[in-house]
Amino acid sequence: MSARIGVEIVLVTGGVEVANQMQGLLQRQKHHVRVAATVLEALSLLEAQPADLLIADCRQLEADADVVFRVLGRRQQPLLILPLGPAVSAGTADVERWRMAVAQAQSLLAQRDGETLQIGELVIDTATKRVTFRGQHVVLPPIQFRLLTYLAKNRGRVVGAQELLKAVWGYEGDETEARELVKVHVRQIRRRLGLEAQHADYVQSVRGFGYLVSAPGGES
Repeated sequence: MSARIGVEIVLVTGGVEVANQMQGLLQRQKHHVRVAATVLEALSLLEAQPADLLIADCRQLEADADVVFRVLGRRQQPLLILPLGPAVSAGTADVERWRMAVAQAQSLLAQRDGETLQIGELVIDTATKRVTFRGQHVVLPPIQFRLLTYLAKNRGRVVGAQELLKAVWGYEGDETEARELVKVHVRQIRRRLGLEAQHADYVQSVRGFGYLVSAPGGES
């Protein structure tokens, strides 16, 4: 599948030179770019108008993590977060790193927008953000949709809580924080799917390791 053109991007950078150079580069690649000086300013832009991709350095995302997740949890559409290292400048090497990162994000967005995942009676349409289970439409909040989708894309593999935290929430945390946060949302996903906690065939807990999505009886 080819990468799509015209990704909506919110770019967070405090440096005017970096902002101008990156905005120009991304716009020449046919992306639509809005620039914010801080993550909090970026969230205000996202509230006013949705975007596909948020780019910010890791330290800024971590500093405002609580606010980021509270705001993003209200979004109707998932947002891909691209955390970059803190040492970002307008130098040639950094600009190339940003360009390659956005190209990778573009590819992920294209895959996300056109993929249907089916595991037994569980169907996830990533284009329409629609989940169907046993023939019934299941409404999931954006963060839970992203969590279930990530697990489904890794079907048959036990995924650790820290990996899920980074992939779904977009930042790295310690094991205890990751485990507690993921556990709450997995419990809610099971409830919305109508799965009993002790017999959750599709969304399973693997004690001490993480979570596994698979169909009962080895169905595809």
